Amino acid sequence: MSIILNLFGESKRIFVCSIPNNEFLEYEKLRKSMALSQTEFYFDLEILENLGYGHWNKIPGIKQYNLFSLLKENKIEIKRKNKNLLKFKSHEIISDELLFPIFKSSASHFILPDEEGSKNIVFQQNEIGLFAKFELEIEKINIDLLDFKLIKFPFLEANYYLESIFYQNKKLTSINQDTLISGVRIIDC
Repeated sequence: MSIILNLFGESKRIFVCSIPNNEFLEYEKLRKSMALSQTEFYFDLEILENLGYGHWNKIPGIKQYNLFSLLKENKIEIKRKNKNLLKFKSHEIISDELLFPIFKSSASHFILPDEEGSKNIVFQQNEIGLFAKFELEIEKINIDLLDFKLIKFPFLEANYYLESIFYQNKKLTSINQDTLISGVRIIDC
């Protein structure tokens, strides 16, 4: 019998890339001549195709981060078949309202690459829905063996985001996700 963990709510998909300064200046010149915002320019697949990329996530050296927001509205549920074993709000992972933490978590800070001669651009895609579904082939879950890995991005509005979950020191891999894109933006770093 298996245990299922579902994460529902708002999330962000972040893509960080370093573009050589000379290429970035060319892109900016073209963007300004077209009178487009950075978001309109870099999320236009036709423009990117003309620049030699089939999609913005095909830019060489781009790194992707899938982040689950720690909000009162976001839910995490743990269940066996159709029976809920535990349901809680994602913000409870690091809730400041509690005297003692309920869940084990650890946090890290994201540091932007500092490559000389390159410009960092961050693509942010906001999503909503089923962020991740994890399946554990175990009979009974021990909440104390869950470890929530959090990360803080200096250019995002929230303090921390859930980046990954470990159980018994093994990183869980999502078997399903079903989200809708609710917005996009470019962060010029």
